Amino acid sequence: MPQLSSILLLLASSSTACLSMTIFRHVLSGRIAWQGSVFLLVKDTFALLSQPLFLLGLIVLFVSILLWLVVLATQKLSVAYPVQIGLLTLFSALVAFFVFKETIPPRALLGYGMLLGGVILIFH
Repeated sequence: MPQLSSILLLLASSSTACLSMTIFRHVLSGRIAWQGSVFLLVKDTFALLSQPLFLLGLIVLFVSILLWLVVLATQKLSVAYPVQIGLLTLFSALVAFFVFKETIPPRALLGYGMLLGGVILIFH
């Protein structure tokens, strides 16, 4: 059985990664679109640097990367990576449903349940 600190570290890494994606999704919604020019795409992207919420997303992403580096340094890769990806997928689905009001089909719910079971099996 893994230590509580290992579980908390993976949860913190996954949840901060999901939080940064949530912030970016909110900020980017309708702001960046392909207009047939790489220059315009780069210009739109750099314009986001003046948005405080976008900068917060970058900070949260940086914290997430630091946490992930600690996970990589302290845990087995064969456990850490699949658990991280599984948790991030589950957290993203929850955010999509509760924050962005996306619908989740029953088949996907079954898949998420199986994914949760897989995360639990890998971690034990």
